Amino acid sequence: MRIRTRLAGAAIAVVVCALGAPAAHAADAVAPAATGADIAAPVAGSDDAGLTNETVQADETPAGRQTCVNPVVAAHLSPFGDKRDYFIAPGGDFEGSTAGWELTGGAKVTAGNEPFGVLGNGSSSLQLPAGSSATSPIFCVDLNYPTFRFLATQQQLAADAGLQVDVIYPEIAKGNVHQAAAYAPQKEWKLMKDVKLEPQRAGKTAGWRRVALRFRVPATKKGAVWNVDNVLIDPRCRW
Repeated sequence: MRIRTRLAGAAIAVVVCALGAPAAHAADAVAPAATGADIAAPVAGSDDAGLTNETVQADETPAGRQTCVNPVVAAHLSPFGDKRDYFIAPGGDFEGSTAGWELTGGAKVTAGNEPFGVLGNGSSSLQLPAGSSATSPIFCVDLNYPTFRFLATQQQLAADAGLQVDVIYPEIAKGNVHQAAAYAPQKEWKLMKDVKLEPQRAGKTAGWRRVALRFRVPATKKGAVWNVDNVLIDPRCRW
């Protein structure tokens, strides 16, 4: 067994994963009574380092800072065949407080939960009309936080606006956005496959680094209204 140790608040961490049977890969995950999730396709248009020229600021919250210490993890997606542990992105269940989320262009929390009850009996989700965006608060990851997953739907029959997902690296002063995934319109709730966090883009030295997520729907002729729920971060290794 390789052992993982952390110095809270320090810039150095020795990271360790327990050897064992691998968790079900997201490619094999199928929602109960639903089809499999879409592939998280990377988006063209980044520079050689994989970052765009856009610079985005994100808010910091107490909930986000807590992830730098000891986030609460659980196998939330085990009903889908994904036995990995996850923690909920700050406010990422869209129940109660969504402090630190920046909502623009008509994005809002609305009634209507994803139907699988991944985090229990929720009653709301994030709604994103065409031309809107939602940026999460900052949270902490290290080099062994490889991916995140979420659930989403787009229920308009005539729609052409897809969902774009970005990872933001606040510690990079300029050009800190990575266009991580894009999804075509879909007409039912699905669990999306792994989206890469790629924390090494914010530095390859072991230790905590700060990231945020942005969900956005571009303005198009036919538009679309997306709903997103239960944004889950995969630490891959528990401590």
